Amino acid sequence: MPVPEWLDTLWDRVVNFRTDREIDRENQRLMRKYNFGILPISEELGAHAEVAGRVSALGDAGHIYEIEPLYEEARRADIVLPGAFLLHEMLLQRLMPANLQDRNSVAGKLAPFRAAWEGHPTPFTAALYALTLHEAAYAARGTDLPDTVSDQQWADMQRHLTMARQVLDATPDTTGTCQLWHRANYDLALEEGLDFNAYQARFEAAWALDRFNLQLCENHAIRVMPRWMGRDAHDVESFARRAMAMTETRYGAGAYAMIYHGQCEMGHHELEDSLCEPALAQQGFEDLIARYGGQSLYNRHAGFSDWVGDHATVNRLFSGPLRTIVPQIWSGADDDERVTDALDTFSLARDMLDLDEDEEVPRRAAG
Repeated sequence: MPVPEWLDTLWDRVVNFRTDREIDRENQRLMRKYNFGILPISEELGAHAEVAGRVSALGDAGHIYEIEPLYEEARRADIVLPGAFLLHEMLLQRLMPANLQDRNSVAGKLAPFRAAWEGHPTPFTAALYALTLHEAAYAARGTDLPDTVSDQQWADMQRHLTMARQVLDATPDTTGTCQLWHRANYDLALEEGLDFNAYQARFEAAWALDRFNLQLCENHAIRVMPRWMGRDAHDVESFARRAMAMTETRYGAGAYAMIYHGQCEMGHHELEDSLCEPALAQQGFEDLIARYGGQSLYNRHAGFSDWVGDHATVNRLFSGPLRTIVPQIWSGADDDERVTDALDTFSLARDMLDLDEDEEVPRRAAG
């Protein structure tokens, strides 16, 4: 006699509930045992949290055009945060509206950016509006496989991209000095059918105005993977080495490390698919940690080390200097899943090293 569907579903829920509880208990045990904390990457703003709060408040109030002097001041100050990302990049990420997947609310979320551009049409406000439209375009498309995306999703995506292009064209950067305008122009290039050289030219224009932006470099390396604009793995590797050389005075080999950390986060992309030199990337993380010391860097170093199978380094990091799990660095649908991913990485390393509970490296008390 077949099991009724409702009973089968109920059993699945019971099993999943028990599994989730077991995972939660194990996570709590590890958190207590190793004295881990959990903090968002925004904690690394430190003394700059005040300006980030002002930017967020202006965004929430719809006073988008008033953000330009704060952003430009941060960019001129050229401040590197403990995680090795630039302050102005963190401010930009603060501005991007959340939950653009909701078709019923996306128009309202875009409205303040449109109003800022229409009321104060500068290359900066045009760029902010275009970047937000770009985010909305990908939110409209969703993450489904191309053949399962609906006609309406494709249409909404194209509508946002078309508007973004029109906004940038209507308010060009005639002086060639607005870093954010060239960033937006570059971001749109992926969907505009450019050949590799034309695409690269867009990037070069943006990078020249923001040379030490490791987030920009990491994103570009992802886009020149063979699955998108790249021709083969050499495009990523050659760019990683060039970015390292161009930023060596500040980051050592750090750009190489951050670029390949971005690579290891991509699904269905293993070390063997790349031309990464693991030892050079490991040196890059050490260079960044020596210079900036943010806990997010230890988290990235551990995630990269797991990708390359360096379980000894994973264990060393989690058993010593990595005191705080930064959820944004790890994979998962929410912070709980991301923390689980981090702890699973640690547990796997210990299993691969065949360490038992008595073979712990003493952890110093937090703080």
